[in-house]
Amino acid sequence: MFAPGMNTDGAFFLKEAPWMDFAKRNNLGVIALNYSSSEEDLYQNRKGYYRPGQGSGQALLDEIKRVYRKDLPIVLYGFSGGAQFVSRFVDWRPDRIIAWCAYSAQFWDYPPKGSKLTKARGIYVAQYFRQLR
Repeated sequence: MFAPGMNTDGAFFLKEAPWMDFAKRNNLGVIALNYSSSEEDLYQNRKGYYRPGQGSGQALLDEIKRVYRKDLPIVLYGFSGGAQFVSRFVDWRPDRIIAWCAYSAQFWDYPPKGSKLTKARGIYVAQYFRQLR
């Protein structure tokens, strides 16, 4: 599952050969998000698609089941705003995750107290530039 930057259509991931080659080599189905929420909700109100427990996560699970006709384990990759969704999805449904990567999130929320632990392997990559060269 591919989660693009904030309020972006992830369909471009499905056209990138390295991602599709990886999916084919590893017998993975692919799906990309196209969610959006207001910036005010995402940044100030703690609402919106970044928070899968508020509906976006269940919408993804429902779509996976509709497309693939069964509940499948999930490999997640998210960039920027998509990294926010990924990190929270792992906390929300750790039982569905095989592996995950949250890449270059603008900010990071600590998992809530009482979060479930998962055996899923994951990585959080932060990248900040003070100046482009």
